[in-house]
Amino acid sequence: MTNSEKTIDHTGSVIAVSAFGRGLSSDESRRQNGTVMDTCPRCQSTERVERASTIVATGIQPLSRLLWCPHVPSMPTRIKVYRVCNVVGVFMFLGAAASTSTPPATQEDADAAWFGSLVLPFAVLLITAGLTLLLVSGQARREWQAAKQCDQVVRQLWPLLDYCHRCNTIFLPGGSFATDPVHTSRFLRDAADYMLAAHRGR
Repeated sequence: MTNSEKTIDHTGSVIAVSAFGRGLSSDESRRQNGTVMDTCPRCQSTERVERASTIVATGIQPLSRLLWCPHVPSMPTRIKVYRVCNVVGVFMFLGAAASTSTPPATQEDADAAWFGSLVLPFAVLLITAGLTLLLVSGQARREWQAAKQCDQVVRQLWPLLDYCHRCNTIFLPGGSFATDPVHTSRFLRDAADYMLAAHRGR
């Protein structure tokens, strides 16, 4: 296998993914421009093959919705909570500390200092809660980072995704495996996961 191909093991089949991790050759560039179409691994024909991104751009429903590039993974709730706790807690702490750090010169200063003394414990509590969540959410943060990295690869693979109108299947250039468009998201993520694993194993 040349450097221009990488293999993806998908449910027991092998998919050859072209033009990943290096510059495109002239044929590969023409494929992306739609002037050269790939062969469907199921019917072994190029006649009814079309780039998935082209179908999405035309807005043909429901096919366009099935072939849409997978959404970016959302941030886990636990990570959102500890970030909010830390940010809000720090601002509250700084404001309360500033209002209580100097002797009050007026009644307004005295009221501000009194209010700051009430807010300060809550600010410390928020910061403590945020740091605690940060410490216990290590696995969630690692999974989210892995999901974001996978999504970056998916977005490089999606422009190469082909659709065969005759077989109603999707596949990647040079691949020997094709699947139903309803599995577009899983198909691309499995391919991306394999490629990342292969890259880490070098």
